[in-house]
Amino acid sequence: MPQCENESRTMSYDDAMCCLSSLITKRTRADNNNTGDAFHLLFDYLKILELEEPISQLKVIHVAGTKGKGSTCAFTESILRNCGFRTGLFTSPHLIDVRERFRLDGMDICKEKFLAYFWWCWDRLKEKTSDDIPMPSYFRFLTLLAFKIFAAEQVDVAILEVGLGGKFDATNVDLWDIVNGSETTPPSDTPTSTSTPPALDVTPQKATTDPDAVKKWKVKAGKAMYALTVAVEDEFLQRIKDARTSKEAWDTLTSIFAKKNDAKLQSF
Repeated sequence: MPQCENESRTMSYDDAMCCLSSLITKRTRADNNNTGDAFHLLFDYLKILELEEPISQLKVIHVAGTKGKGSTCAFTESILRNCGFRTGLFTSPHLIDVRERFRLDGMDICKEKFLAYFWWCWDRLKEKTSDDIPMPSYFRFLTLLAFKIFAAEQVDVAILEVGLGGKFDATNVDLWDIVNGSETTPPSDTPTSTSTPPALDVTPQKATTDPDAVKKWKVKAGKAMYALTVAVEDEFLQRIKDARTSKEAWDTLTSIFAKKNDAKLQSF
């Protein structure tokens, strides 16, 4: 892993900032030519960066809303860090330095680590992207970079603040990996598409004993508990670990919400 020993690479950092600035599209999200913001392309970027499996293992707290997102993220990160967890925090915007968006254990990522991960992602995307799969836009690149940093640094939990929010916010890519207990095609958000993106309904249609599917459902149930910040007893955690089918994992998850103030779980 890169070390924070040499902070003097100002030229390389300036080069990185120039490359990053080149991703600012100066277009609105409604602009049909804004192809780098197409949500479904995020899955191509994940493959290019070999992040599919690492992301599936991340425990994520995903914070959305109108006001107070940054404060909620900061409080949550501080609480978890002081409880002994290794934390990663991704927020926006930054005030002075883009590295403010990426915090490890409460500290901005150092220049050495930032540059190592930045160029690792940049070089691979530049090599593999094309007219059909263009470079991601500014915020999407930073989101991918955050996933790379947190996965490589092996944080115990990643706290993510949404960008503009909405169904196609780049931070949502972590939530679209499994639908109905199996791999699903990501929603299409291109203007020419006539398909309707599937609702984020993860209730299993039927129980499955496929080992891979059951493993993924255990991960998904665990993510839901982190994302919705529900306090759970060891009893529920053990029941999820012992689940033999996707339905058992789901039933355990819903029973948690039934017990906790009759909360209703619709989707995550």
